[in-house]
Amino acid sequence: MSCEETTELLSQFIDDVLPLPVRATVDEHLDRCPVCRAHAAELRSLSRSLRQLARPVAPLELASSITDALMIEAAARQQSPQRSFRQQLALWLEHV
Repeated sequence: MSCEETTELLSQFIDDVLPLPVRATVDEHLDRCPVCRAHAAELRSLSRSLRQLARPVAPLELASSITDALMIEAAARQQSPQRSFRQQLALWLEHV
């Protein structure tokens, strides 16, 4: 297996989702190649660091503020007159 092929598979290798034969091939390459081995170590370290980050929490009022904004938008659309296709096209052409 080449370094390029190994590099493409490293993320899946680190996540342990490769089929066993492919995993064994990548493992053999890493045993022989110090460059890819260093790259794998760097990815493992990055993966560990990312797992330690706290997950963001949405504000409690987010759902209600989205609902309010949607209701305001729906009400505004109901109050505005419907333009014909011809009027919409004319407006669009003015801005082009």
